[in-house]
Amino acid sequence: DVTGDGMTDLIAFDRDVIKVVRSSDQPPQPPPNAPSNPRFTRPANATTAVITDLEPNTRYCFTVQAENVLGLSAETRSVCDRTTPEVPTPTPTPPQQIGFKQIDVLNCSEGGTVNLWLLNASGIWTSHGSAPSQFINGSCLSTAPKKTVPLPDGQFVRFVAVQPSLCNGQNDPNISSCRKADQVVFGKATGLPFFMRID
Repeated sequence: DVTGDGMTDLIAFDRDVIKVVRSSDQPPQPPPNAPSNPRFTRPANATTAVITDLEPNTRYCFTVQAENVLGLSAETRSVCDRTTPEVPTPTPTPPQQIGFKQIDVLNCSEGGTVNLWLLNASGIWTSHGSAPSQFINGSCLSTAPKKTVPLPDGQFVRFVAVQPSLCNGQNDPNISSCRKADQVVFGKATGLPFFMRID
């Protein structure tokens, strides 16, 4: 009885501290009140308990209790909600490759004839003849004759127009200084013609 009130008190001690809990004739403090206004919240940054591994599109009901050193509160009313239905991830469809069935070459170069080459997916050059210059009397009409180069279906190719007058008469698509045009295109049998004007 550390307070002299006639009631036994509780004393606890160890090597460094002594703790005393005094007895009282007063009733103990009640436990905390039950939480009010229970609800489901889904906004960002809400202060909530996060419960993982719930099944999609399933109804769940919860009650809440407060707790402190004096005990547990009564339960709140039951609050129910349904989880979001699972949305299947769509399989992406690859974009359809835009391609061309041919190249229609209009040579408007003042430098003369150009020789036409294709480099296929196997790295092999193929000659597709030549296109004479349609630059006449200072102009080149869009209605002038064009040279058509067919494209292989379903592959990327490199089209090069070589102008021999640029490199001492050589007709070699591998020499960059000889090239008057250089274009990579995708061949597609159902595609439209690709118009190329060479100036």
